[in-house]
Amino acid sequence: MPLFRRRPRTRAEIVAAADRARARGRIRKAVAGYREALRNDPEDPSLNVKLAPLLARLGQGAEGARCFRRAAERHLAAGFTDRAAAVCATATGVFPLEPAFRVELARLHALRGRRADAVGALVDGGRALARARRRPAAVSLLRRALELEPLHLEARLALAPALAAEGE
Repeated sequence: MPLFRRRPRTRAEIVAAADRARARGRIRKAVAGYREALRNDPEDPSLNVKLAPLLARLGQGAEGARCFRRAAERHLAAGFTDRAAAVCATATGVFPLEPAFRVELARLHALRGRRADAVGALVDGGRALARARRRPAAVSLLRRALELEPLHLEARLALAPALAAEGE
């Protein structure tokens, strides 16, 4: 019988160790810690938000996007629309060329009565996609922005060159 037995680590200790690893730049260790903490509650929104950008940095973008979606859905199910919008805003920073996060962010802003923020999210996404030469997706986002605010000047100015490049 060993003289010193390690007691099992609590969830809080595991998360704290993963946070320290993330702060030190030890991404793989942080990911392993967050995944261990998520074993009991895989839908935990705070851990999914911490894990998602790390997975994206490791080249596991699809899994990182799933973590962001899981966190946003959990916040919405609990009635926290603003937190879900914050998760989507963070996701747009990590995945700037993923139009689904822009559309969801705009939907959440519109749901809360913030039409200007919704249009802004769509216009920013449309511009980013146009710069990346993903014009069909850019046109789609910019048209959605104009559906919300038909006379929005920035949306029209961003849409015109994208449509011209598409031959419309």
